[in-house]
Amino acid sequence: MTEKRNVPRELLDQMGGISGLIYSSLPVVVFVPVSTLYGLKAAIIAALSVATLILVWRIWRRDTVQPAVSGFIGVGISVAIAYVVGESKGYFLLGIWSSLLYAAVFAGSVLIPLGDVPRRYAELDPEEEIVVHCKMGGRSAKAADFLRSVGFKRVRNLTGGILDWIDKVDPSQPKY
Repeated sequence: MTEKRNVPRELLDQMGGISGLIYSSLPVVVFVPVSTLYGLKAAIIAALSVATLILVWRIWRRDTVQPAVSGFIGVGISVAIAYVVGESKGYFLLGIWSSLLYAAVFAGSVLIPLGDVPRRYAELDPEEEIVVHCKMGGRSAKAADFLRSVGFKRVRNLTGGILDWIDKVDPSQPKY
């Protein structure tokens, strides 16, 4: 008998639970009043500072960093747009939607650092296709090899990593 999946609960868990939702939205929530009261530059600094503090806090606690990264990327994109435009009025809805888009992408994925793969691979479904990636492809190749060695058949490595993908698929994306 197949176990019935609770997809909303799984998504919430992958986002880090309720606290993950809060952590991913807090930088955006900080941006609005600071921008109104002190201007765009102060809002940019405040939002990125909050996002950085959340990321460091979650790393220090050894929690999943998905919510923090989602909030950081969403705010980073939002503040970049606001900085180029020169104001946060009217654009801010785009910032919220981009944060939600990144949150949805991260919610649908499982982030397991390479060093944690040997003890966390049971979280993955060996019947599902799994694509592993990293910045340049080397670490993800090791993860893919390990997963294959423990019986995963549908594992693919993003050869060349995110940097190669950007060059070949979407050169407009920033490289990190």
